[in-house]
Amino acid sequence: MSATTFPCPFCGRKMGVGPDLLGRKVRCPNCKEVLVAPVPSPPAPPVAVAPPPPPPPPVPAADFPVFNLPNLEQQDSIFGEAAEQGDDVFGSDPGRLPVPEMPPVVSPPPPPVATFTPPVAEPAPPVAAHAAPAADPFAGFTAAPAYAPPAQPVAVPAPPAVPAAAANPWADFDQAAPPVATYAAPPAPIPAAVVPAAPPPEPRRRDRRPEREERPAPARGRPAPAAGGSLNTLIKIGFFALIPYALLMTVLAVYGLFVREGKPPEGHPLSLIPDGRGEFPPPDRKKTGKLAVPLDGPLPPELRAGLGKKVTVGDVEVEPVAVAVRKLSVVREPDRGKTQTQFLSRGVVLTLNVRNTSADLWFHPLDPAFNRKTFPSDVPPTALVVGKDTFAGGPVAWPFDKNVKRAYESAQAGDDQPLGPGESRKYVVTSDARDVVVKAVQGARDTMLWRVQVRRGLVEYRGREVPVTALIGVEFQASDVTEEN
Repeated sequence: MSATTFPCPFCGRKMGVGPDLLGRKVRCPNCKEVLVAPVPSPPAPPVAVAPPPPPPPPVPAADFPVFNLPNLEQQDSIFGEAAEQGDDVFGSDPGRLPVPEMPPVVSPPPPPVATFTPPVAEPAPPVAAHAAPAADPFAGFTAAPAYAPPAQPVAVPAPPAVPAAAANPWADFDQAAPPVATYAAPPAPIPAAVVPAAPPPEPRRRDRRPEREERPAPARGRPAPAAGGSLNTLIKIGFFALIPYALLMTVLAVYGLFVREGKPPEGHPLSLIPDGRGEFPPPDRKKTGKLAVPLDGPLPPELRAGLGKKVTVGDVEVEPVAVAVRKLSVVREPDRGKTQTQFLSRGVVLTLNVRNTSADLWFHPLDPAFNRKTFPSDVPPTALVVGKDTFAGGPVAWPFDKNVKRAYESAQAGDDQPLGPGESRKYVVTSDARDVVVKAVQGARDTMLWRVQVRRGLVEYRGREVPVTALIGVEFQASDVTEEN
């Protein structure tokens, strides 16, 4: 039994196994790793070799033409003798080509003898005698010479014709050449009358304005009159005419400013507050006035009223109805999306019955700006006064937040609709949702005053109608305050 030797795939050393262990797991005696002994491949079967094909039978030699081709090496060699080549296309030997022969020239029959009759020339007209040259040698340059007809050619008589030889049919053309015509010398030009030369043209003027008239020199001691004297005179007259007009207009302006100054309309200043700020438009916002009025001043008796009584100011009539304490809710209408409602804590609510007493005005009596939320830098005029404490504003901030079209307390949903002439509607004014306000109102011992800003229509001021508002006062006691759920 012969052992089969092969290298270990782990350690690379050779190892041998018997034929009975080929293809089985064995352990390498060197690295002690287990491996599978390779199986020797069986010998390849012998490949059958095809016998060589028999040789083809001999082909009889054909009778081909024999070409004598020059050796290419001799033609390409610079030492070989190259045959002289011509301009032929196929490069054949010029010595073997046949020499072309010209056909015999056939002489044409002789033409008949031509007869030539020379033209008879008319006698030339007599040449007029030339005039004597002018004294001025340059006179001929000023005028064109007179036209003279050219002289007719005079023919010279032809020599006698020489008979041509019979053998040369072209001999007559040399002997019978046409005679050469001779011309008489042209007459000299007849000088014309001398024309006087024109004066040289004046240079063109760049200034196309008409030439100024030459004025006589002014007398010594007197200044020359100015060309634009009339224009200066008109300017002076207009200047002195405008001075009195300017003085008159200045006097009228001063008189209208200090003497005829407009007076404020009659009424208490707190009933004539300019209406220039709000969410809803005033009766007419085109023209507004400005009056310096302290908004925290005392209210006169005609602008105060208790519950169940009325206050009339301008085109509005206000009647306080009730004062209650309840929870507040603020509604916000965004530009896009659903309406959102925010529920707040308790606050004080004042209910008013407002009537429009005008005949042709539509306006919003109350505005969110009149009772906006209070900030340290912005205090609205509507305020609840309890003793020495003042609680201004309500729960809604104005101007509204970004992307918010409108915000209001749930009981003020219809305030965005204007009040027409003769119409009446209930409006609500609320305090801020703060427990300190509710406790102060419920525990008050003296009369409380709610200062409310309302629109009152238009008043005439300095010849124009101006929208204004008014501050009214609602007086009530702690016993008048009710509790609502």
